[in-house]
Amino acid sequence: MECVLGFSISKHEKKVQTATFEVPSSCLAICFLHDIPDQLALLVNIIVEDPGGKIRFQKQLGYSERVIGLGKTYLDTTIGGIPGAIEAGTWTVKVILALEYVQKYFADGKTSFTITVTDEKKPLREHLGEEIWVDQSFRYSGYNPEKNFSQEKRWYKGDFHTHTRLSDRKETPERVMEKAHFMNLDFYTATEHNVMHTGWPKTDVLVLPGVEITTSIGHANLFGLQERPDFLDEVLENDDKELLREIWNKIAIWCRNRKVLFSINHPFLYLWKWEYSDIPLEYISCLEIVNDPTYAAVKEAHASEANMLAIRMADVLWADGYRICAIGGSDSHNRLDEFYEGAVENSIAGDPATWFYMEKLCASEVYKELKNCSACVTRYVEELKMVLYANGEKIPLGAKLPDCTTSLEWEISIKSKEHFPKLFVLINGRKQELLLKSNDGQNYIGSGALEIPKEDYCWIRFGAESVRKEFMMYANPVTRGKTMHKLHTFEDVKAVLEI
Repeated sequence: MECVLGFSISKHEKKVQTATFEVPSSCLAICFLHDIPDQLALLVNIIVEDPGGKIRFQKQLGYSERVIGLGKTYLDTTIGGIPGAIEAGTWTVKVILALEYVQKYFADGKTSFTITVTDEKKPLREHLGEEIWVDQSFRYSGYNPEKNFSQEKRWYKGDFHTHTRLSDRKETPERVMEKAHFMNLDFYTATEHNVMHTGWPKTDVLVLPGVEITTSIGHANLFGLQERPDFLDEVLENDDKELLREIWNKIAIWCRNRKVLFSINHPFLYLWKWEYSDIPLEYISCLEIVNDPTYAAVKEAHASEANMLAIRMADVLWADGYRICAIGGSDSHNRLDEFYEGAVENSIAGDPATWFYMEKLCASEVYKELKNCSACVTRYVEELKMVLYANGEKIPLGAKLPDCTTSLEWEISIKSKEHFPKLFVLINGRKQELLLKSNDGQNYIGSGALEIPKEDYCWIRFGAESVRKEFMMYANPVTRGKTMHKLHTFEDVKAVLEI
């Protein structure tokens, strides 16, 4: 079996192009070979559907190899594919162009490319990992959220925004796991642009499947998915901003009904800022407050300012009585030896890091702690210990304190080899500096007690910055009492921030 399917890229081309091919009953595996120019591969997503209309492969071509495989086992199947029997009949290849980028960056003219389909076996260098997560219906029936990776009670460190070659990063899942070990990560969240991982290599790092819903009016990560959502097709196939607002509203409601966590990414960053301003705040589960801080070297992005605005937004939400968990995301796309132009630090998974104190390490516990807002986001911190006491009992970050609570005791230990952390606390937005001591210049410890003011509602947040005012820590607040929301949409928050 061999056939050649033709497609093209231009400013006037359809966003979605389809072609079909016939598979004989004797076929055991399919190989796809494309000849898209390297500089255009990032503009192209590909979806392959079997005769029953089920998705068997989905991927942004990006920096990947030109040979794509689909077969019975993971060794025959490229990342993004669902291994299994190859059904005889009419298969469909759907090519989806990122037209907003084609319109912006593609010169006048037209580029044609082909995808050759064959049953001749080709060597694969990007095959799926040993752990198969999804079934033929693209449900995560092979992923066990209760699987324990550690029974130790301690602070666990991870990353909530990462990429691989499944979308637009330059490295494979195997390679990013090497980086995760290098950064001492306990958990790693795979969030590709509008495509989802179907499996993963065996690893002792807890890998959480997610997706980054990516549109021209904003990006958001979804955590805790049990299936590929149907709305991903709408996201991929539409560019109209009014229609995208309707789709975003549908996504937010879908997540709320299924208890899937909805996390807005880099809300104020350059070309990728959040523009669906009418989204109700009650639909938002998490907010990415620090996104790839090394991107600050790209001057026109104003990334440092964007991250600081996101931190301010998180505080505004807590002050208004919302419980939206502040988290970090490296959003790393580069190789370990690669730097953004002008950057002195490389972009790598785990910078920033998000920490939780948990009794065991498994996916369900991470999701539970996200919902409880018990996260602490850091940079330059290698080890973290934080204990809070109220009324003689230990309490977690994000805790709701009893109304009778008048004081809060704290103990904090931070290990940072290169930066001296200046600790502070915000009590209803009022800043107090706190003392940390060190005998060796890298292990810093402190403790004390805080008086909680007699106000109807109080939020208390610990944070740290370096001597040079660089971000080092954001611990999600503990609260006491209640307050009525004055803010209801993202636009309301922007007004408070005077944006």
